[in-house]
Amino acid sequence: MKFAITSAALAAAVIAMPAAAQEATPDAGPDAATVAQAREAAAHILPDGTYARMMEGTFEQLMDQIMASVMDMPMGDLAAMGGIAPEEMAGIETGTMREMMAIIDPHYEERQKISIRIMMEDMVGLMTQMEPAMREGLGDAYANRFSADELAQLNAFFDTPVGRKYAANSLSIFMDPAFMSKTQEMMPQLMKAMPGIVEQMQEATADLPPARSIDELSDEEREKLAAVMGRAVDAED
Repeated sequence: MKFAITSAALAAAVIAMPAAAQEATPDAGPDAATVAQAREAAAHILPDGTYARMMEGTFEQLMDQIMASVMDMPMGDLAAMGGIAPEEMAGIETGTMREMMAIIDPHYEERQKISIRIMMEDMVGLMTQMEPAMREGLGDAYANRFSADELAQLNAFFDTPVGRKYAANSLSIFMDPAFMSKTQEMMPQLMKAMPGIVEQMQEATADLPPARSIDELSDEEREKLAAVMGRAVDAED
């Protein structure tokens, strides 16, 4: 088995990182007045229970839509997303995962829905616990990007009926079915582009040495790897 982190995985991790983490942190932090205004704004934008409302409603619906989209995707497209060469999928390019799983595991979709439901229930509790820290981080982010005067103007708006409604929906609106349906429409274009993207990544990394297999590691390297993994490793892993 070869141990490697793919470029696609790294890219996904970078995309998932908050934008603030990718920018240089100013040497001098915001003053107390700015922080206070920013925390007030964050309380408007991320009120208690925001993540629960998002995950129990629109996010669960989004997961169902994604699952349905993946199930109906041609196996050739799924293989391309995973970096599998087209020739390795010869003969089953047009078959879908739904068709395949109907034979292998007729209860696959039901199993996935149950799994997603359980995951969502646990995630709601976890995100609710994390919400105060997320609110604090959001406040810090606003303090880094807006002045105390600008934040005061925002808070004045957030104190109006329409402002409160806007602030309370400013995060969850990105999970609205009307918005998410447009992102779903991008999937066919993404599928068409993915083989070319994978090919470009392979060409760009062609001059790098390939990832080594376990049997190519020295005894010292195997010991280090075993310490990282918490178990002994051998060539059969």
